[in-house]
Amino acid sequence: EKEKEFLKVFQKETLDLSEIQDTLRQWHQLPLQQHNDNFDSKNENQLQQVNPIPFLTLALYHVCRRPRPPLNVVKYLVQQEGAKVNGLLPKNSWFYTTPLHTVCEYMEDDNDNDDDDDDDQALRDIFQVLLSSSSTSSSDAEELLQTRVTLQEQWNPSSSSSTMDKNDGLLPLHAALIRNQYHYFHLQHNPHEFHDASPSSSTSFFAKNSTRSPRPNFTMIRLLVQACPRTVRQCDGDGNTPFHWACQSNASVEILQYLHDLYPEANHCTNILGRRPLHN
Repeated sequence: EKEKEFLKVFQKETLDLSEIQDTLRQWHQLPLQQHNDNFDSKNENQLQQVNPIPFLTLALYHVCRRPRPPLNVVKYLVQQEGAKVNGLLPKNSWFYTTPLHTVCEYMEDDNDNDDDDDDDQALRDIFQVLLSSSSTSSSDAEELLQTRVTLQEQWNPSSSSSTMDKNDGLLPLHAALIRNQYHYFHLQHNPHEFHDASPSSSTSFFAKNSTRSPRPNFTMIRLLVQACPRTVRQCDGDGNTPFHWACQSNASVEILQYLHDLYPEANHCTNILGRRPLHN
């Protein structure tokens, strides 16, 4: 309950570093058994007392879940507190996510930044902090960008591993292109929901998820691909290439051209539904 109160500080619209530092000092003073970051997954008594989602990972997630995360706060959590950039936590009733996936998904729309050089530099700075985190060396950047997240039924909360490294999950690059369109991925695993109600019905899955996603951020896409070039060729578990998701997500012509030039063969790749990017 105390940690829930502490997390509210990280959910505020405007974040103050001094307030966050004071909150974390109080958190460090909690009895050790109350720290989510120190639980032993093999100790059943601790598992009954402690939520296995680390507090610092949740804190970083809430900071990253905004169009423009403050660099000083991200840097403090990652470099000073050791928050795990690839720490796994629930996104919603379907998916798990990580702070890295979250920053890729929620970074401001290309339409909002007006190609401002200062905004691009701020994004580069945040990205650099995440990739050079205390939990990974710079030489492990490609491995970090290979972190995948997938459907919740494949997650074992008692596992000692903090990330999922399955070939059927979503990479950070996929998240940057999908934005908040995870419901389309969900529907591929639950096709019966296409027929549960007509699209015009208020109970229809489409009616509940019809909000248009923000357009992917071109600077973010380039940073991800430059840091790990092979991801432009990697599919999610349903056979969707990054180019599939770029076409689905109303990406800019610049992003489409960029991805196509790097991997033109994606034009002929089909997903599990037999769809090529053009179908999207």
